[in-house]
Amino acid sequence: MIRFRSFLLVLAIAATLTTSSCGDEGDAAEGASTEVAGSAWPQLLREFRFHWTASPGVDLLTGPAVPIRAYLESYYVASSTLNLGDVYPGFIRATPENDQLDGHYLAQLARIRPLNGVNSSPDEAIPRFGYMPMHILSISPIGNGLRAIVCQGNYATYIRSTTQPNKYVSISAEPKTARTDGSDPGIVVHRIELTDQDPRTAQAPPSTGSQPQRGPSPAPHGDVFGKWFFTGSSTSYWGPIDAPVPELFPSPELREQCGDTMPEPAATRLEMMNGFKNHPARPGIPTPGWPAKPE
Repeated sequence: MIRFRSFLLVLAIAATLTTSSCGDEGDAAEGASTEVAGSAWPQLLREFRFHWTASPGVDLLTGPAVPIRAYLESYYVASSTLNLGDVYPGFIRATPENDQLDGHYLAQLARIRPLNGVNSSPDEAIPRFGYMPMHILSISPIGNGLRAIVCQGNYATYIRSTTQPNKYVSISAEPKTARTDGSDPGIVVHRIELTDQDPRTAQAPPSTGSQPQRGPSPAPHGDVFGKWFFTGSSTSYWGPIDAPVPELFPSPELREQCGDTMPEPAATRLEMMNGFKNHPARPGIPTPGWPAKPE
């Protein structure tokens, strides 16, 4: 539980695809010079991008992978800017309200939308730099919907140091010391469940994501959720949080699997997470990105 809460704190408040080479801030800005003007991409993330990959058989550009990408990107964007208004079009319709954090909630509904329990305002948000590798490990059928396992790398995302001028710190590290405690591999594993059979989205407008979703934009310009509705999402426990034996997630084996999907080997990730850096990782281009805004 401590690790789960610590991750959420870093993700939401931290004062808080793919290249691991570094440059100065000018280089980072140049690496991020894909389409931003006219998109909903926040200025705080101007030098940050998502890099997606997927296991064989998972199509990143069409089908359920598209709303899964949009869901997780929305979640991280709003958590970073401390502004729920920065989620992508259709996100609110495609998600239920968070369960109240009263000690009797379902873990998968406690933070299915970002910022539940976060008492910070958008003017306290800080810029992010670098990139975030995301890998869809699997999408499998369950009941009347789907379950997705998604791997997220935090090690290549940086913030400015508050203790060392002109230095940067990975969000996986302790901000004041720029060191990890050895227990955080810089990898987060998401379990996500969604369905296109929920009555709450029966009247949803047609998705703009019916065509392959790739391009120069870091964010979609329209609603790509369609009729998909997210029924659960967690990076830790699943089910009643007050159950005698809560269902733990992920297993050590699954976390190791996710580590193997990252573009950098474990030794490189460890180096990227630890120590004050002169430069953040270069953001690169959004991968696969989203289509340009229609003329």
